[in-house]
Amino acid sequence: MFDPDYIQGLKKMIEKLDPTTQLGYYDNFQVDVLIVIKPEHVAEVLESTVEHALHGLKPASEAFFGHKVLFVLSGDEWQALRQLIRPAFQVHNLGPMVDDTASKAQVMADVMAPYAAAGKDVDVLLATSMYHLSAVSLAAFDYDLGCIENFEQGPNLVNQSFEFMLGELPRRAFSPDAATQNDFTTDNEDNRRWKKAAVAVRDVVTVMVEGRLRAKRANEATPEDLLEGMIQSYYNEYGEEGIGAKELVTALGDNLVEMLFAGYNTVVNVIANALFFLATHPEWFPKLQVCVRQVPYQASAEPHTRCITHISPGCSTRIR
Repeated sequence: MFDPDYIQGLKKMIEKLDPTTQLGYYDNFQVDVLIVIKPEHVAEVLESTVEHALHGLKPASEAFFGHKVLFVLSGDEWQALRQLIRPAFQVHNLGPMVDDTASKAQVMADVMAPYAAAGKDVDVLLATSMYHLSAVSLAAFDYDLGCIENFEQGPNLVNQSFEFMLGELPRRAFSPDAATQNDFTTDNEDNRRWKKAAVAVRDVVTVMVEGRLRAKRANEATPEDLLEGMIQSYYNEYGEEGIGAKELVTALGDNLVEMLFAGYNTVVNVIANALFFLATHPEWFPKLQVCVRQVPYQASAEPHTRCITHISPGCSTRIR
């Protein structure tokens, strides 16, 4: 039985684990979920397991992202979609993406500078999330959401939708009530708000995809970005005549909403924690600059971790 406060309930269960094995499990509506806290076991799981085990997250995720995205698939379906879109994530366009991302980083620095000069408090996590949306939309989809530029006006609709989803997801995904966790179709206030947030993001992404497809039909030049690579991946799989425009927009829409959110819920937190660390430990900033300048600027798949001796452990610390 879940504790109404999931996190506190999980902590109570952890306190009861066998001190030798440090293993346990709980029942999530007839699905056994293993609790692993021993560091060497955790490391083994992270190194050897790439399957998703969403459990309570699956109904909520499907209702927000769609049923055919990496975040909600598992097994052969996950592997098949991963192989389908993998070519889009090669490094052929790394240089232009770095330039676009860097240009938005400069915008963020300019926006944050007055706060630093005046010693004013600033929500670094919110600023980073707005930077992320601006940078990714431009670098990956050649579409500028213009979020960080409008930091003073607050989050735009996409920002607000992701914030709402992140706030609601733990409550619904880990609720002790089966309907709250699993039912996203009944017409009620919770589901209407969830659908509204999902549709708001999807509408923006649909504009991105439809605009690109119109440009391609008109034989206009299009950038070799992530969106272009994903379109080509679907064409390679089904043929240009084998998948209709509506189906392609739907499939790409699911994928792009997932891509926008994937960084929003991971990289954003890492960057924000790193910025907070540098703000509170400025003596590390010169070391960071030296490391960054040592990294070769080239579109290469080879990781340059040997050049970034201070950054590698720092990234691990931020992620942890």
